[in-house]
Amino acid sequence: SVKTEISQIYRIMEETAFANSRIAFQLSHNEKIRLSVGKSGSLLDTVTYIYGTDYAKDMIPVRSLSTFMKLEGLCSPPSLDAPNSRKILISVNNRPVYSLPLIRAVKRAYGTLLPRDRYPVCFLNIRIDRKVVDVNVHPAKREVRFSREKEISDEIVSSIRESLDSKNLLFSYDTGRANIIQKTITDDESPAKPLFCISSEETGYNVFPESNREYPESAIKSSF
Repeated sequence: SVKTEISQIYRIMEETAFANSRIAFQLSHNEKIRLSVGKSGSLLDTVTYIYGTDYAKDMIPVRSLSTFMKLEGLCSPPSLDAPNSRKILISVNNRPVYSLPLIRAVKRAYGTLLPRDRYPVCFLNIRIDRKVVDVNVHPAKREVRFSREKEISDEIVSSIRESLDSKNLLFSYDTGRANIIQKTITDDESPAKPLFCISSEETGYNVFPESNREYPESAIKSSF
């Protein structure tokens, strides 16, 4: 149906906007603007464009720089949850992807802060060597697998827990129980040997596969 198709198109535009905050997006249907996202370079601004200020003001920054990946994003406090995992949006090198293990890692990071049938709101972008990512799992290259899946999942869990801890959220929902969430990486662990250099800017995916150019800086308008 038209309603179903528009809903799926909106979802794709939403995911791509979150993965590419330096690009402006606009989606129109029947001459009405359904989605308009400005070019800001800020993920928080993108959340504000799509979900509003009241939604964005509670989001918590997530950042991590490890020997094998760079992680940036936003996660919600336990008070802001969702009935399913559709608001856990993950991109790899600025390309929206689907990875059930990484979605499970985000959920696992919250431990008992959320009921089993509730999910956090989370937007994550992972920068990693493309050699670690297998994009040939699905014909549309949407679903991906990682050769370092456990390390990536553990880093996501640790980073989100540190972000929640920075806001004193880990124990605020149940002060009677100690160690609701335990970090998986301790401070006294010896640093691992880097798997590769993540400082290179050549790891980005082109969201426009028919072109070899860099992402356009002008707004991209899609009309349906």
